[in-house]
Amino acid sequence: MQTRHKYLIQGGTGLAILGFFGWSVVETAMSEPEPNHAATPSSKQVTPPEPATPELDHNVYARATTVRRNAALGNFDLAALGLTQEQAEAVLERLTDWCVLNAGRLATAESAVRGAEREVRGLERRVRTGLATPQEMASLSRKRRGLSTTRVQLLDLQAEGGAFAMQTQPSAGVRWNQARQHGVAVRGELRYLPSLTAQRFRTLRATSARNNTGLEDALMFHEKQELQQIRLRVQAHLPGVVAASQAVLPDPTAEGLLLDGPAE
Repeated sequence: MQTRHKYLIQGGTGLAILGFFGWSVVETAMSEPEPNHAATPSSKQVTPPEPATPELDHNVYARATTVRRNAALGNFDLAALGLTQEQAEAVLERLTDWCVLNAGRLATAESAVRGAEREVRGLERRVRTGLATPQEMASLSRKRRGLSTTRVQLLDLQAEGGAFAMQTQPSAGVRWNQARQHGVAVRGELRYLPSLTAQRFRTLRATSARNNTGLEDALMFHEKQELQQIRLRVQAHLPGVVAASQAVLPDPTAEGLLLDGPAE
């Protein structure tokens, strides 16, 4: 009887051990993940997308756009200078770099202009309403001169950025500098006439006023020929310049962003 119980105990223990190992095998098989057929060599490999190009900061865009306008580096100006798309991109990339590196100087100059404008407007309002003191009325002319000075300083700083950008195009840079020196009084194609000087422009204005005609009507024959050549150059180069502007300085407002950059 003892021998029988011994074999029953041993047999029961063996069955328990076999049952344990059998359940372990089943559990392991159930817990193993299904084979990943997408990772097999025969499956199609998906190339991960390249990281997106960072968007242009809208403050940088606003400053670069303002500098372009005030320093005669707009699309029309670059086309009038005869720049190709590649050349225009080089100029605009260099201008953007300058705006980033000189953000502090530009912010200081812009803040000075805004402060002077607020001061002059406030003083003019007090003068109009009769609230200004005699000292304030006497200081109005001085405040206006100060405002003009701060504006000129900002324009000079922006012109510095334009000159830095145009260093990539020496020959066009000479023409750009000559055109810019004509100031805001000369606009459009006229500012790029190679024969135009300050004295010649004064003569044109006097002739135009005397004859009650436009400036173009007062041009001499060879100047009209030069003007026509400039227009043809603009027509030929403007599409490439526009493409360069869209590539280097894409307008953030196209994505619904609001420009909160420096005031103009």
